[in-house]
Amino acid sequence: PQLILARADGQLVPAMAYLQVDLNERRFLVPYFGIATGYEWLTLSANDYRNDAEASAKYANYAWEGWGGLGMRLGPDMTFDFEAFYNGGSLERDVVDEFGQSWTDAVDVNGVGARVGVNFQF
Repeated sequence: PQLILARADGQLVPAMAYLQVDLNERRFLVPYFGIATGYEWLTLSANDYRNDAEASAKYANYAWEGWGGLGMRLGPDMTFDFEAFYNGGSLERDVVDEFGQSWTDAVDVNGVGARVGVNFQF
């Protein structure tokens, strides 16, 4: 048995234009790198089950991303990719407190990550 006292969830949704360069078009292994810029939305929600309290917040702003990886060719227009990426941005929202004073609340979304998946080229 376990007791859950609180829970927090977040969803980050990007919409970006990107440029990717493949360094090899014909061989089995395809090294590549890329960069993207655009807009990101972040939705956070939290539940405190001890006090029966809920809270949510939505943030948005411009962001960017850079990545590099290696693809294994599965066909003429398909690769299985392994890549590392860096996402950079500060997503913000305007807040007015109970005294009427407005300020900007920000979430730093800078960080590294990794992705694995099948890449289809059209």
